[in-house]
Amino acid sequence: MRFFRCKFVIAMLACLPLAHSANAFSIRLTPTKTSLEWMVESSPLIVRGTVRPGMCRKIPNSNPATFEITLDVKQLIKGSGHEQVTFTAPAIDGLSDLNNSWLDVLAFLYPANDSTKANAQSATLNWRANDRDHIFVLAEHTLPILRMNGNAIIDGETLVRATTEAAKFAAERDAFCECVRITVSGIKEPLLVPMDRRLEALSHAWLESSNDHQRLNGLIAIHYFPSPGNIKLVHNLMDSDPACHVIPAREWTARLDQRWWKEYRVREAASELLIDWKHPVQANAELRAPFLRYAPVKWWPWLIACGCILLAVCWKLMQKRLATSASILLFGIAVMLAVNWWRTADQVETFSYAADKSDIEVVSGKGRLAILRVQDDAPPHLWTVRQCDPNELLFGSWFNSYLQPREELNKTGLYWAQGVTRENGFSYNLFEMPYWILVAAFVLWPAMRAGAMLGRHIQRNRRLKQNRCVNCGYDLRGSTGRCPECGNAAVQHSTEQILW
Repeated sequence: MRFFRCKFVIAMLACLPLAHSANAFSIRLTPTKTSLEWMVESSPLIVRGTVRPGMCRKIPNSNPATFEITLDVKQLIKGSGHEQVTFTAPAIDGLSDLNNSWLDVLAFLYPANDSTKANAQSATLNWRANDRDHIFVLAEHTLPILRMNGNAIIDGETLVRATTEAAKFAAERDAFCECVRITVSGIKEPLLVPMDRRLEALSHAWLESSNDHQRLNGLIAIHYFPSPGNIKLVHNLMDSDPACHVIPAREWTARLDQRWWKEYRVREAASELLIDWKHPVQANAELRAPFLRYAPVKWWPWLIACGCILLAVCWKLMQKRLATSASILLFGIAVMLAVNWWRTADQVETFSYAADKSDIEVVSGKGRLAILRVQDDAPPHLWTVRQCDPNELLFGSWFNSYLQPREELNKTGLYWAQGVTRENGFSYNLFEMPYWILVAAFVLWPAMRAGAMLGRHIQRNRRLKQNRCVNCGYDLRGSTGRCPECGNAAVQHSTEQILW
C-alpha cells in the first residue's frame, strides 16, 4: 500500500494519472475519464464568471488553437479571492467565437507554466485550463460530465451546485487526497476519482446493490479501505452472493454435469480481494461448481404423432393398400422432421444418449441436423435434451471447438468427419446435413404417388366428360354395356360421376 501511495504522489506532481500497482484489482493503462469530484480536488482555482466583449482573444501561432480569456469573477468556488482572472484555454464550442460575449463560464484552473499571451498589452498569464473538459459555457452546456457514482450532469446549474458541494467537502479535509481509477457500470473507460470516505460510502452502496456488476464495482472500490468492518462485509459477500455465470467446459467431457460450469464471479473477486489484503479465505468456499443443463426428454408429443401415423398406416394395410401405407408412413416422418426444423430454427437442441462406452449426441438447430458419436468413458444414461439460450454460439460451435478432425468431407451441404477430441483424445465420428435434404428424401415417394393419383383423376374426369372408356379411352357413344375394346364395364356419363 505504501508503494501504491508513492505512485499517486508522483501522479499528482506530474499532473498525469498513473495506474495502480499490479494486483487482482488493477486496471490497465487506458484512456481515463475524470470525475467531477476529482476535477474539484485537483484544481487549485475554480471560478464562475462572465466573459465581456473582446475578452476572448486567440493566441497567435498557437496550434492547436488556444485562447486567452479574461473572466469577471462573480462566484469563487475554490481558491483565493480574485475579482478578475485571465487564463489560457483550448478552443471550445460557444467560447472560441470572437463575436460571443457576456457568456456565463465555469472554469477549473491550474497554475500556468509559461508566460504565453495574446499580445504585448496582455498581462502575464498565471492560470490555464488543462483541456476542453475543464471549462464550461453554462448556458450551452450539453456535453456530460461524470460524477464518481457514474451519473452524468448535462445541466449548467446542476453542474455549479455539484461543484460547490464537492469544493465544500474538499475544504473540510486537511489531509492530502489521492486519486484512483475505478470501473463503473455503463462506462467503458476507467473513472478517476478521489480516494476518500465518499468512495468508501459509494463502495458500500454498490455492494448492497442487486446488480452483480455493481457489486463487482463495489469490490474494486472497497479495495482501498481494508478496515475490519469492510473485511467482514467482503467475507459475508463471498459466502452468500448467489450471482453466477454459466460457461462451457474447456475440453470435451463425458459427464453431462461437467460440460457446463457455474462461476461465481463476485465470490471469486471477493476471494482475490481477501488474499490481496492477506486475510485467510475459507477452504470450502464455492467459487466454481458443475451445472447440469440437460433434462429428461418429453416424448409424449412425438408418441402422439407416431401413434396417429401408425393408425393411418394400419387402416390402409387392412385394406391391402401397401403402397398407400408406405406413402403415409414416409409423409408422416417428413412432417415430423419439418416440425422439428421449424422448432429449432432460432435455437439449438442437443439430445444425448450414452451406453457401452459410446456417447451419441444428436444436435438440431439453425436448419441443420448433426449426429456425433464419441467413444469415451461416459456413464450410461437414457436420452436427455438441452436447449441452448438464444445468445449462445451458432449451431455446432459448442462441440466443434472440442474436436480435431483427421479426415473430413464437405460437399453440397453434407459434412462428414472423424478424428479425436482435443486434450483427452477420444475417437469420434460426425455427420451433418441440412434439414431440407432429409425432408425432401422422405417426401419424394409420397409426392410422386400423389402426383400420379392426381393425373389419373384428371384423365378419368376428362374421359367421362367425352363419354369414353375410363380404362382405355375408347369412344362409347355407339356402345352399351362393356367397352368393346378392353371389355371394361362401361361407365355411364353423369354429372354425379365426374370427380373433378
